[in-house]
Parts: sequence; C-alpha cells; structure tokens
Amino acid sequence: MLSANVTPGRAGVLPTVAWLAVPNLAMFMVYMGILQVLLPIQVETLAPADKVAQLGWVTGVGALVATLSNPVAGMLSDRTHSPWGRRAPWLLGAALAAVLALVCLGQAATLMQVTLAFCIVQMIMNAFQGVITAVLPERVPVTQRGLASSVVGLCFPAGIVLGSALCARFADRVAGGYGALGGVLIAATLVFLLFNRDLCRPWQREQAARAAPEAASPAGFLSAFRSGDFRWTFVSRFFVVLAFAMISGFQLYLLQDHVRVPAGRSATDALVDLNALSMACMAAATLLAGPLSDALGGRRRIFVLAAAVCMGVSLVWLLLRPDEMGLRIYGIVNGLAFGAYLAVDAALITQVLPDERHVARDLGILNMATAGPQILAPFLASHIVGHLGGYPALLALAAAAAVVSGLAILKVRGVR
Repeated sequence: MLSANVTPGRAGVLPTVAWLAVPNLAMFMVYMGILQVLLPIQVETLAPADKVAQLGWVTGVGALVATLSNPVAGMLSDRTHSPWGRRAPWLLGAALAAVLALVCLGQAATLMQVTLAFCIVQMIMNAFQGVITAVLPERVPVTQRGLASSVVGLCFPAGIVLGSALCARFADRVAGGYGALGGVLIAATLVFLLFNRDLCRPWQREQAARAAPEAASPAGFLSAFRSGDFRWTFVSRFFVVLAFAMISGFQLYLLQDHVRVPAGRSATDALVDLNALSMACMAAATLLAGPLSDALGGRRRIFVLAAAVCMGVSLVWLLLRPDEMGLRIYGIVNGLAFGAYLAVDAALITQVLPDERHVARDLGILNMATAGPQILAPFLASHIVGHLGGYPALLALAAAAAVVSGLAILKVRGVR
C-alpha cells in the first residue's frame, strides 16, 4: 500500500494542506461556474426551444470525455521525469491550456462548437484534477490525511458558491465569464507552484523507468484492480455517487411532482432553500469528519459506512414523508452524510493505492467512480421515473444504492 513520501510534523503539514486548497478551489470554481451558469446560458441562447435536451447532450458527452481523461493524464504524469518534477509541468501546462480552451468556449457560436470546446475544457480540467489529486498522498502523512481531505473537500461547496457568484456577474457576456474563470485558475496554479517549489524537484529517474513498462500496457493500466481493497473502494464510491446523482439531477422535478410544497411557494423557491440547507450541512460535516477520523486513530471505514447508510435513510424518509418537514430533514441528513462521506472516503482512498509509482493514474481510475455514475444517472433515473414506478421507485433505488456503498466499504481490509 502507498505510504506518504514525506512525514513532516503537524505544523509542517498545515501549510501544505492550506496551499493545496488554492488550486482545488479554483478548479471547482471552473467546473461549477461553467455547469451552473455559463453553459446553460450559452445553450439557451443558441437553442431556446430545446435547451434541456441540448444541455443534457453537451454535458453528457463532456462527462464521457472527462471520465477517460483523468486516469490517462495521471498515468502520463506518473511517468514524467523532468528537471521540474513530474507534477509541476502538468499542472502549469494544463492551466495554460485550460485558459485557451475556456476562451474558445466563450467564443463558440454554434451548438457543435460549444460541444467540441466544452469537451476540450473537460479533458484539460480533468487532466489538471488527476495531477493535483496525486499531490495530497505524496505530501501528507497517513495520520493527517483526514484533516487534509476535509480542507480540500471544503473546496467543492465553496467552489459552487464562488464560481456561480463570479459567473453570475457575466450573465449577459459569457465570454467574459469564461475569461475570468481562466484567470482564476492560472493565478491559483502559479501561486501554488511558487510557494511549493519542492514540488518542482526532479523525481528519481529509476523510479520512473520502473513504472513505464507496466503502465504502457492495457493490463498494466488497470493493474490496481488486482488489489481487493482498491476494487471495493471503487465499488463503494461508484454506488454512493450514483445515489446522489440520481436524485440531484431531478430535484426540481421531484419537488414539482412528488413533494407537497406549501401553497404560495414554488418548487424553485423550495429548491433554493433545500440547496442552501444541504450545502451548509455538507460543509460542516466535511470540515469535522476528516479530522475526527484522524483523532480516532485513522478509523475511516466506520465513518464511510455510517455516512452511506444515513444517506439511504434520508432518501427513505423523503419517500415516506413527501412534505416540507420531510424535505428539510432530508436536506439536513443527506448534506451531513454526503459531506462526511466525501471527506473521509477521500482519505481512505489514498490508503488503498497499491503502488506509489502510479499514484496519479490510480487516483484517476478511482475518479472514474465519480464521473461514471454522473453519466449513467440521468438515463437510469429517467427510465425509472417513466417506466418503473415514478419518483417513489427512484428514491427507493437510490437509497438501496447508498446502502450497497456502505456495505462495500466493509470489504476493505487494509484500512481501519
């Protein structure tokens, strides 16, 4: 199993963790600013009569590209042995390429151009993500990865808020919004590399040489799946993200057609309130769960199991109580559970990586367990709602997926 390459004291780790938050926050601002604001505006302008279907097509194709890009970029990063290290050139190169791709996306004038440019942005940003994700297990000791994962995990809800707020200022000029996101990303990357110059040290050439033969073959590319702990961790994350994505993509319709929203309130208003409540709970759980798992001697599995089961319970509760109170309890419990899961599971993942020569590649493969369900969920959920029992069936099956995720993590033996 992977062990940290550096073992500084707590005082030495805190600056590392804080600096890691900078590029991660910028990355999520790019992701969420595009998906929640700029891309929907762009698609609506080009196809107002068919905006829902066209946006689904664009984001679906982009998600497929993202799924493949992450582990490939990680593999190439693992095999790099330049005078500036194996991570820094890829981070800087991806950030610069992303700026150009974002500018092109902002200038796209047809749906085909938007789709192509968005796929290129997704490919580059997922390459960036695959590399920056590998820095944490290489620089943070196992005993403090819960803390590190919590801090980095906070970048997700913060990125939603800041990215959406920034891009909302450019609602009438989306090209400027894409440029602003590119500026944030390149500035964050430069600051991170400037204050973490040890990241630019050459990696040992003999290690890179040993990594090359296995990584070059298809069997070698998927060799991490030979590890049972890696396989079960992949399964656990796949099902918990599937449970989350099956509901999150249809929340507005769920509120319109299943939940009894009080008279005088629209489903949109209820959705805004639900997101605010859930996001606050997610941020709180993310901040607390990781350090607590460190304090309990690195116990991760019990947190992941409890979080997954609580997600399932929240979905069953909404199934049984489709009213305003049920919705609030669902938002609180689901937000707390998903935030805790992401924080602690991110730390657990770094402990099941079987080979330190392929850190970025194997993390990229695990990231496919996040991207893959987001591709599958819209098609699966729409089929369930339309043909297999409607929203009650959707909530029940999502709850079952969450429980399967928790049971899968019990199969992991190499982590407490």
